[in-house]
Amino acid sequence: MQQYAAFLWRYVVLRLGAGAEAEDAVAETFAAALSKLSRCPKPITGNTSDDPVRAWLVGIARRKVSDVLRRQRRDKRENPW
Repeated sequence: MQQYAAFLWRYVVLRLGAGAEAEDAVAETFAAALSKLSRCPKPITGNTSDDPVRAWLVGIARRKVSDVLRRQRRDKRENPW
């Protein structure tokens, strides 16, 4: 987790901005990853740009960001004020 936390934080903050929703999205990313560890690809040592674990985590984070954005749109429709 420590190896990927900073990268995922930057990824999520670029999409959602810093705040509680970004923190939640990163936490939910790691929670989802831990619950699906059997699906985690084997890490490649050395070249981090081709790291399949990082790509897998980014895929999970992308879905969590989408969930937040969808929730924000729904809340805006329900409460236009």
